[in-house]
Amino acid sequence: MAQVINTNIASLNAQRNLNTSQGQLQQALERLSSGLRINSAKDDAAGLSIAERFTSQINGVNQAGRNANDGISFAQTAEGALGELGNITQRIRELAVQSANDTNSAADRRALDQEVQQLIKEANRIASTTQFNGGNVLDGSRLELFFQVGANQGQTIEVDGVDARGSKLGASVREAVPLGAVTDELGIFADGTAGNLDGIVLTGATGAAAAVTSGAAAEFSLTNLDGEGSTKFTWVDASKEPDLNQGEFHSSEDLINAINRASEKTGIQAIGNERVEVNLGGFTAAADRLTINDVAFTLSTSGGGGISTLDDLVTAINSRQAQTDGVIATKNDDDELILTSRASVPINLITDSGGNFSGLANATDARFEAGFTLLGDFDSRISFGDGSEDFVVNNLGFDPTDDGGLSQRTLSEMSVATREDASNAITTADYVLGQVNGLRSVLGAVQNRFETTISNLAITGENLDASRSRIQDADFAAETAALTRGQILQQAGTSVLAQANQLPQSVLQLLQ
Repeated sequence: MAQVINTNIASLNAQRNLNTSQGQLQQALERLSSGLRINSAKDDAAGLSIAERFTSQINGVNQAGRNANDGISFAQTAEGALGELGNITQRIRELAVQSANDTNSAADRRALDQEVQQLIKEANRIASTTQFNGGNVLDGSRLELFFQVGANQGQTIEVDGVDARGSKLGASVREAVPLGAVTDELGIFADGTAGNLDGIVLTGATGAAAAVTSGAAAEFSLTNLDGEGSTKFTWVDASKEPDLNQGEFHSSEDLINAINRASEKTGIQAIGNERVEVNLGGFTAAADRLTINDVAFTLSTSGGGGISTLDDLVTAINSRQAQTDGVIATKNDDDELILTSRASVPINLITDSGGNFSGLANATDARFEAGFTLLGDFDSRISFGDGSEDFVVNNLGFDPTDDGGLSQRTLSEMSVATREDASNAITTADYVLGQVNGLRSVLGAVQNRFETTISNLAITGENLDASRSRIQDADFAAETAALTRGQILQQAGTSVLAQANQLPQSVLQLLQ
């Protein structure tokens, strides 16, 4: 090996190794001082990207947990205020029961009504002013609330807004509303296609309808009744559509059960009436055949033993009640044919001819009283029929000068000033309590849902932290070993470099 002095290979090699060990020592010191395996992208480029994504998820999950806690606080605020509304309504009902007793004088009832009116004002004040974080929670100003309970887009819990104002709580108690009282779209209409509403077969029905509102039975006018059909129930507002439109309903009992199964989603309840009634209007003899629940009655234009008068038809129908499932025929003072059955029994009407129900030529004002009552706020449309919106309950408005026998009874309108008012107030208070308790139940369920969400988020956050730790955090055992190794290499490298730098000195001996 040549002896040179310009290039000290041993020294260069020692310097390189010393620099390497110094870098390793610095990295070990950095990781031990920060506790992180990845302190910059150069430490692990791919690992840094993955760890940062985990960090985003973890931060989002932690914030989502706080959001869910805020949701619980919101629901508790609303539920607490509704509890007070329930207490107020209980007191109003107690006063209504007291006022309904005829041992009270008019002055007594006025005194009771004064307290009721003050309680109503307080109920409205609570509903209008209860706030959470500066926003009203019971005045219906927010139809929907979305709580972000996840780290990513779309991970929300939707809660329906609450409108507990006195004008929105209660029920309507009324007779059937006449057509002239409707100011908006007709409440129920037929489009000429086959359908079966509450067990009554209606094919080619083109007549118009009156109204259905909270607490009221249906009444509508029909023409051109013939053929056969089946009933389907559809919620036209897709956002509130219950899963009912695939079923057929052969009696009001079927429909009542189906409506109530979806009441939590739609906000509308159905209760059974005692009977189903069909008013077929005036009678003019005509050659035809009328079928009631599969029992045929032959109509003729003359006597001779056939059915040619309304009395004949009433007698014939009543003589076959066993075959028609108890359908009873009567004639009112206006010589109109009335068919009545229990609410659970359908009345299926079919005529052989098309056109204007020729067997009852004057039956252009046929009316139907449903075997069920719908309760709730009709802010969405309901259709009954074969899927073509044969009969639709739509948003309704009423002419205030023609209430059609409508007697509104909401919380704001309650009074106990008379015995009749007090009696109505008892019914209304029961319905208000049902609504308030229902809202409280929903809010309680929401709180439980939030608590479950928080528990799930805690578990998710824990697992995400563990996953990030395995990628990002330093292993102190390994890094301590690396530090020790680096320190030893530094000491050895420094010593070796010093010796390597002395090697050229041996060349001087050759010059002596």
